[in-house]
Amino acid sequence: MERRSSGNYGGTGLERGAELHEPSLGVGSGGRSPTWRPIGGIGFSFEGATAPDPSFGPLVGAGDLAVLSYLPGLGTSALRAAALASDFDALVAQAAGRPIALTRVGAPSSVAIGSSPEQQRLFYEALFDALEPRRQAFLLVDAFELHDPTPDACQALAADQGEPPSGPFSDYACSLGLFEVGASAKPAWDEVLQGTAKFASP
Repeated sequence: MERRSSGNYGGTGLERGAELHEPSLGVGSGGRSPTWRPIGGIGFSFEGATAPDPSFGPLVGAGDLAVLSYLPGLGTSALRAAALASDFDALVAQAAGRPIALTRVGAPSSVAIGSSPEQQRLFYEALFDALEPRRQAFLLVDAFELHDPTPDACQALAADQGEPPSGPFSDYACSLGLFEVGASAKPAWDEVLQGTAKFASP
């Protein structure tokens, strides 16, 4: 899980690239020891990957892995927990055999945009249910993000993205946290703990 104050939240745009490392075996003076080879890919939002701008065509399949974000309700996709299974099937198909790194996945809890803390919890419950039969396709799943930002940080985030200080974007992006500003855990926190523990198990 991560805490970021900026980045591309756009529904169809390119995102920052990601660099991960995969283990390989090397032979050194002390015998066989783990070494690491950097692997990477060009990041896309769910909308950008499944309905790409034609100019993205040469980039969608680039890299060793498919680097993707899934923030339904922010771009053109709806915040529907029931859509997770079909959406993940679309991501697996788009990855074309490459491992998938979901570097940013989340759902808001703000009632101002039709969600709630309970709907956020249900999203994560559905997320891990959808991942279970597809877990071999996913190398990384990163819940975004840990804490809601303070009001000042929220305004700065909106300004960084060219959005007004209050409105749908702020309501969405500033309620993605699993903890409220005052450090109280939301219902989704326990769901994420249970889901990540299960996902990490062989």
